[in-house]
Amino acid sequence: AIADNSKRFILNDIVTKKMMAVKQMLRKQQLVNVETIDMSIADLTVTSPSLLISKHAFKINEFMKLATALPWTEIALYKGLSFEDELKGIKEPLNISVHKLYKNSGDDFYKDKAIIVIKK
Repeated sequence: AIADNSKRFILNDIVTKKMMAVKQMLRKQQLVNVETIDMSIADLTVTSPSLLISKHAFKINEFMKLATALPWTEIALYKGLSFEDELKGIKEPLNISVHKLYKNSGDDFYKDKAIIVIKK
């Protein structure tokens, strides 16, 4: 939102208290291209094609069920490298890229972590 004010961002969490803190940060930064919504992702209404980003501990198949009604084009998830079982039950063909975080950082904390990018 800071780097590209031509894009619109929606920050979502089911916990209202977290979103209140985020709203204060956004006001301090005077970011007008960001909206906060405190509700389940399953209840969100988004009309334009979107990139969904999550660091939550959702299993991929559960996240995709929750996001079924959203017009997403890509999903980026912070996950462990052992995620293949989480794809069970997904019927639509997907293009999945794995970006290992350890490779670039060298920090042992990221040894088994990755950004998983899913495209329709």
